[in-house]
Amino acid sequence: MVIHSEQCPPQGPSIPECEVITTPLTLDQMPNEMVLKILSTMPNINSLHAFAASCKAVYNVYEYNKVQILAKVFLDKIDKGVYEEAAITERLKREKWKDAKDGCDSILRVYNSKRTIRSEDLTLENIKDMWRLHKSVEYFADRLPTTLLREHPVTNVKGHFSLTPRVRARFQRALYRLSSHLIIIEKVDAVFNAGQDSRDLPQHDVRHKLPTRDQGHVLWDFHTYYSAFEVEQLSCLCSLLTAEIAPYFNDFLEHDIELGSRLNNYIDNLVHPGGMSLISLGLSFLHSLLTAATQDDLHEVVRPVADQITWVRGEQHVALPKLDMRNFGDLLEIGKLSASSGLTFWESVDLWGNGKPLDCLIRTPFFDDHDSGPASAWSAMSSFSIHMRSHGEADGHFNSPTDPWAYVFWDLKMLENSGFGNLNGDGGIENNVVIPQGHPIFNTWQPLQKYTTPYARKNIILSAREKCKMLERGQAGYFDFETFCENNNDKCLVY
Repeated sequence: MVIHSEQCPPQGPSIPECEVITTPLTLDQMPNEMVLKILSTMPNINSLHAFAASCKAVYNVYEYNKVQILAKVFLDKIDKGVYEEAAITERLKREKWKDAKDGCDSILRVYNSKRTIRSEDLTLENIKDMWRLHKSVEYFADRLPTTLLREHPVTNVKGHFSLTPRVRARFQRALYRLSSHLIIIEKVDAVFNAGQDSRDLPQHDVRHKLPTRDQGHVLWDFHTYYSAFEVEQLSCLCSLLTAEIAPYFNDFLEHDIELGSRLNNYIDNLVHPGGMSLISLGLSFLHSLLTAATQDDLHEVVRPVADQITWVRGEQHVALPKLDMRNFGDLLEIGKLSASSGLTFWESVDLWGNGKPLDCLIRTPFFDDHDSGPASAWSAMSSFSIHMRSHGEADGHFNSPTDPWAYVFWDLKMLENSGFGNLNGDGGIENNVVIPQGHPIFNTWQPLQKYTTPYARKNIILSAREKCKMLERGQAGYFDFETFCENNNDKCLVY
């Protein structure tokens, strides 16, 4: 209850002149401006809704100013760096692309503008969509590192790694970045599927020398605004997301007649094309997939998008975001230098950047959280850095996409606690990382191993054949996979 002060006249000799008497002011007596201010300062959406429902007067103010209030309560509570990534994602989503050049200009326009979201530009549907995405970002920013801290041999050692607010914010920023990546790919495909010729791409600098794949030209602009380790975080996220969603989707595949008849193998590894096919449907879809409480709920989530899910790489519009297009373009420049100077490619690499051959490839991060752990980890342990530093003679087997541990998400102190030595605090790459003998980085992590056994693969293939027969008979919906496996156990063993 808010206290309102009134100036009251004296009531008798016992009351001093001009004494202020405080009387309680009920919610329905408050000025609308005061109610609006209180609504806008609620700590979270749940508290906001509870207060808005407290009385009719407050609810009327809330309803009249709903978009402004929701935007204020929602956006003001987001971490600064996360908010900036969220603003980029929202603005990219609103951009309209007429052709490839317009797409490149769109990215430049969005990233060179102020990284804010104006409440006056939002509708209630915008707010709802942003809220759904943000809840998904929060969900996965907790779930992914928590799984690693519990299961992965590198990160589950007590006292080495932890989910601090800074680490959580890194995951949140990267998840919004992945959403931006998916938006860009969707838009560029829409342009080129409509008949846009790749020869119409802008002919400037390195961009026109990139591979002729249409996506690469636009991704070059996108990656320009991020450091190499921020681009690498996207690849890490996709593998980690696949590890989380595969068991849920594989379960649906086992028990659904329609989709199970078409897709006759599991998502059984972290770079399986099916994983990226699901990720391309967006974080909100993945959140719904993982939080479906029953088989019926799972069916309601998957069936509307089933036709978009494919295991065939050639039919996918989104590939694993593994390649840093900006660095790829810079390497093309190195190749051009070596061709014109008579030097070998690796001699040109050694001269690149005035004696610091690769530091220029790290680039400035989109958001600097003032910890050099991610940059140092990328410089020391990324496959790209190891390959370049060793002139192509060494492979970073501990940074294999089949064994991810989110190495570019942790603080420098955490990496050092884990035993990694010679990590330059400034993110430099001149020296080789020191890994102690017996370090758990050399252990394997196979969260989807149970789907790789011959018995599991035969079961899913045989069940797919049975589902095809059922479809031909006009049957659809639920398939009793467990009973089928029991009844065909002998057949699976000799298959």
